[in-house]
Amino acid sequence: MIEAARVFLTALSVSRHGSAPRERIDKFRNRKLRQLVSHAYDSVPYYRELFDRHGLRPGDIKTVADLVKIPITRKSDIRGLGPERLVARGLDVRHLFQRNTSGMTGQPFTIWRTPREEFLSSATFMRRELRALGVRRGDRIAIVKAPSRGHAPRERKREKPGTAAIRRMLIRRAGVDRIRYINAFIPSSEIIQSLREAQPDVIAGHAGGLALIAQRIESIGETSIKPRMVITGSETVTPEMREQISRAFKAPVYDTYGTEEFSRIATECVVTGEYHVSDDSVVVELVAEGNAVGPGETGRVIATNLHSYAMPFIRFDLGDLAVRGHEVCGCGVPFSTLERIKGRMIDNFLMPDGSELHPWALLDAAWPHIRWIAQYRFVQETTERVVMLVAPRIQPTAGDLADLVEREEKVLGPDVEFILRVVDQIELDPSGKTRAFQSLVRSTYG
Repeated sequence: MIEAARVFLTALSVSRHGSAPRERIDKFRNRKLRQLVSHAYDSVPYYRELFDRHGLRPGDIKTVADLVKIPITRKSDIRGLGPERLVARGLDVRHLFQRNTSGMTGQPFTIWRTPREEFLSSATFMRRELRALGVRRGDRIAIVKAPSRGHAPRERKREKPGTAAIRRMLIRRAGVDRIRYINAFIPSSEIIQSLREAQPDVIAGHAGGLALIAQRIESIGETSIKPRMVITGSETVTPEMREQISRAFKAPVYDTYGTEEFSRIATECVVTGEYHVSDDSVVVELVAEGNAVGPGETGRVIATNLHSYAMPFIRFDLGDLAVRGHEVCGCGVPFSTLERIKGRMIDNFLMPDGSELHPWALLDAAWPHIRWIAQYRFVQETTERVVMLVAPRIQPTAGDLADLVEREEKVLGPDVEFILRVVDQIELDPSGKTRAFQSLVRSTYG
């Protein structure tokens, strides 16, 4: 019942923070940070070992300013570690949600959350950010997205008295019962038909995928789909993508920034165009050459999830780049801002027949083999040839390799050659990232 009370009180506080003084949010996040650090040290072996190795104790972290004392954790540090090192003691992973992140840098790993943490990250904060964008209670929302690669708890504990009632109340308050999910990997004609049937007030999805749908809508002269707004995410939305989507749907486009590890991190302000950081959920540091960057400067995103207790993320390097904005947004809300998100780049692949393929379809085909893949990268060298680089976690069998090739060839079709290259390591770009999906034929990102 302790977790239920913590989640309920957090949800209640969050609902009030949009109009709260900045001082209240700072006090809230400092308190949450102290609780999180103490919990991680006491209950999570990885963080106990990290702190002990560097002579740190939970009492050394009193405010957000003290976070710099904690070493940064990178994906390479925890990828391959089991739940016995990363998940809090006393939790059975059979009772947890499992989220498998593909990793925009081509480095997949698994995230575990309790059902209540899952709800808090996906519904409570989503509700606030959607309202800030102008989404109304009762709006029909269509989300065009890749199928989830995680799963709900395999075994559910019996809920304690009152827990179910609290959860039902939070769901009603979140107003998330009119969402329709559309598989981003089905043919564009089927996606458009689903949108016709849904007649959504709001359309949301991956920026590149929605840009492809927008192109198709314009080419066939479709005019019956009339959302009030379109919300993009998951990858950098370029000015060209934004204009294409807005023109096709005749609606404004607002962008969001989130990850599987942190859910919603920041949401575009409808007034200033900067991104409101969810300061009461995540502490975002932007770091370049070991130092915090100032307004207008670019840095790597180092983030701390204030509400992840099952599997904490403290000073976690997301591998993304962003530009620091103002300490408080000019629109008047008490949240800090990012000017823009950089580096989350996914190129669509131009096929020989002139159509475009969103390359996440290639990742989806590879997913049954993700157990042995440590890193991957898809490069379209020509319209007739796509190369997949794979650095294995464990040695794959000849059957594994043959099956992977067969799956990818099925996605690409008979007119495109697929080449699989197994390498020891995939080198990072000069930015410190790896573009997991890159086209040398035509790139929106240059």
